[in-house]
Amino acid sequence: MALNAVLIAAIFAAAAYLGRNPPAWLSSWKLSTEMINGGLWSGAVLVSLPLLIATFRKLQALGLLIAELRSARTGETSDAVQAIVARLVPFGGAVLLFLYVFLLGSALLPSAKVAAGLVVIMALIAWRLWRSFIRIYSKAQVALQATLAQPPGPRDAHPAPPVPALLREANLEMLTVGPGAEGRLIREVQLRTLTGASIVGIERVGSNIVNPGPDEELKHGDQVLILGTKAQLEAARGVFATKA
Repeated sequence: MALNAVLIAAIFAAAAYLGRNPPAWLSSWKLSTEMINGGLWSGAVLVSLPLLIATFRKLQALGLLIAELRSARTGETSDAVQAIVARLVPFGGAVLLFLYVFLLGSALLPSAKVAAGLVVIMALIAWRLWRSFIRIYSKAQVALQATLAQPPGPRDAHPAPPVPALLREANLEMLTVGPGAEGRLIREVQLRTLTGASIVGIERVGSNIVNPGPDEELKHGDQVLILGTKAQLEAARGVFATKA
């Protein structure tokens, strides 16, 4: 989330620079300053949407994790209490994200009426293309991970660092979503609460989802990538086989 925030700030900084120092081709259009700033702000928001949506989904996952930890510490198992706690974090995070974007783009925002219209348009685009932006972010994340995972050349070769003990205990396994889990949200399955294992990826026809959020729906034919110890993976198999 911190990296996403830095990238969003860089995008708006570049837009603000263009607003103060418009290139010749942009100046040749003879547009008003308000139109140029409004277009640059809209472009910055549009480019930032995959990062903003990814950050919001991570906040949803964080809220779910905090709700589970709270239930584990206090012994409360009320679904209503868990739902309230799980929604407070993403709601508060969404407010902070809005203020963050507003502050970053304050130098470009046009008049109040135009700004309100642009906000509504960006909200509609985000709602309509939500899953497309998730796929864009997932593909970029996978590409970045693949780039970073490439071994260095012989000149820069170094002994591989020892694997932490925690990772030596972890295992990955692909499981097929059975009829009992089809159509359920990840948070409804409560895999981490019941087994300690976590869903870290979904392989779906036509797309792959890395680090899915708690509100991602499990569909027929999905292959889910589960992370956990051998005992946790064994328990996870039982959840997907019997969950009603």
